[in-house]
Amino acid sequence: MGQHKNKPNNSKKKPNGLRKRLNSASNMTVMLIAGVISIELMYFLIQYFPKWISLTDKVQESAGYWNFLIVLISVPVALVVWHFRDENNRQQIENQRKDINLKEFQKLSEWVSGAHLPEIKTVSKTTQKSSSKDGAEITEQTTEQSEEYSKKPDTADFDTFSKREGAVALQISAIYNLLPFFRGDYGESFRRPAFNLLKSAWQAMQQDSLKKLDGDHLSDEERKKIFDELTQKAKSPMGVALTQVLLSLNREYKKLNLRDFPEMLPNICFAGMDFQLSGVDEIAKDLSGLKLQGANFQNAILEKADLETATLIGAEFHKANLTEAKLKGANLGIANFQNAILEKADLETATLIGAEFQKANLTEAKLKGADLRKANFQNAILEKADLETADLFDANLHKANLTGAKLKGADLRKANFQNAILEKADLETANLFDANLHKANLTGAKLKGANLGIANFQNAILEKADLETADLFDANLHKANLTGAKLKGADLRKANFQNAILEKADLETANLFDANLHKANFQNAILEKADLETANLFDANLHKANLTGAKLKGADLRKANFQNACLVEADLQNANLSFANLKECDLKWEQLKYNEKLFSASITILDFVKSVYPDWKGENDSKWDELKENEQTKAMQKFCDETGMLIFDKSGTQIMPPP
Repeated sequence: MGQHKNKPNNSKKKPNGLRKRLNSASNMTVMLIAGVISIELMYFLIQYFPKWISLTDKVQESAGYWNFLIVLISVPVALVVWHFRDENNRQQIENQRKDINLKEFQKLSEWVSGAHLPEIKTVSKTTQKSSSKDGAEITEQTTEQSEEYSKKPDTADFDTFSKREGAVALQISAIYNLLPFFRGDYGESFRRPAFNLLKSAWQAMQQDSLKKLDGDHLSDEERKKIFDELTQKAKSPMGVALTQVLLSLNREYKKLNLRDFPEMLPNICFAGMDFQLSGVDEIAKDLSGLKLQGANFQNAILEKADLETATLIGAEFHKANLTEAKLKGANLGIANFQNAILEKADLETATLIGAEFQKANLTEAKLKGADLRKANFQNAILEKADLETADLFDANLHKANLTGAKLKGADLRKANFQNAILEKADLETANLFDANLHKANLTGAKLKGANLGIANFQNAILEKADLETADLFDANLHKANLTGAKLKGADLRKANFQNAILEKADLETANLFDANLHKANFQNAILEKADLETANLFDANLHKANLTGAKLKGADLRKANFQNACLVEADLQNANLSFANLKECDLKWEQLKYNEKLFSASITILDFVKSVYPDWKGENDSKWDELKENEQTKAMQKFCDETGMLIFDKSGTQIMPPP
């Protein structure tokens, strides 16, 4: 079967127009037309032919003349009869060729299917022993079972292979010999069966390993072993043969043969197949636009493959290598990319609703405008990935690595970023409403103008993050680290900053109305013109904070530490400053004079002398320096009795009222 007796019909010419019309008409019709032509020809020859060539009456009456006319008149009918005979012979030859090709195809099919492989024989041997003891006969039976393969013949002159090895070689040869049938060299009728046989052979080869993968509770090591089996089978001589034939091109070398069978591509198995295999043309990587829903590409090598606009709903790409693959506009809904390699892959505008990317590597992947709603990126690597304007609504990015990722304008509502790494990620104008960023690392991240309403940043790291003009309404930043963060003009109404660290944070003109800043650390923070009306700053640390022009009307500032803070022109009307530390604060008595909630708020004697006494004393009272020591003591006592505040000396010892 290595050489075909019947050459391919590549050079066979197509029938011309006249033959095509004759073949399409019925025999009776053609004969009638030929008869009519003969009658008209007879009339024409009898009536005009003698005049044209000036024949004498004697010649016209001769037998030779009439024989000649009869021959001419019968030419149309003779030609038609000849055509019928020729067409019949041609059909017989074609049918004989088809019969030969069919027999050859059937034989190849048997060899490809392995029907010729020698059976494994099971041999049972029973040994019986009898002995007599004390007059009694004892019988022992021993049964042995062994499996025998066809063995290599024991030859002294030359080395050869066993019958089974030869059968396997014949099977591989048969796969290669199916190529002309698959390509259509022997007619279209063989192409579909050949494709069916080839794809079924590949699936049968990988089926045992694929079944093992369906097992529950497989360890990583067990899965690796199974995937190694898939690769090993794909690289075997049989796997190489099937790969080269399945990925073969048509006779014009312009496209894959399998493109001619779109209805047979859904659920096709390409598990472990190497599209980079030597001998496979670059055109074989072009799978664009194909309908491959449910296809199995597990552990396949698809580097730089073109799958643009392909339909791959529910396709399996578990541990597949798709480095630099083109998947732009492809439909990959609920596809499985678990452990897959998608470095620099182009997935722009692709549909990936509910897709599985657990532990996948998407470093520098292009996902701009992709539909990733409810997709699972748990433990995935998305370093420097481009996800601008992508839809990640309700997506799971738990423990995902998005260092340097571009998420500008992305829809991340209700997305789960718990424990995710988003260092230096660009999230400007992104919508993170109700997103979960618990313990996420957003160091140096850009969140300018982002929508972070009711988002959860509990225990998150936001050091040096840019949150200017961001919307953090009712957001949870409990125990979050915002050291050096930029929150200028941010909307932080009703946000929860309990126990948060905001050292050196810039909150200039930020709106913190009704925010919870209980025990928050604002040391060295900038809160110029910040709106903190009715905010909860109980036990907060605002040491050296800049609150120039801040609005703290009705705020809960109990036990807050404002030591060395700047409160120039800050509005403290109705603020509760009970037990607050106002030592060495830059503020005036006018800001506190109408406040009735100053119980146990502490200032230093220097604060009292410079900032309080000049505005607090009566019109007729003397200046501080003009008062005697006992008069100064009385003045401080009176002030403390009226306000309930405490005065300390430089060493931090309470001097008034006397402890």
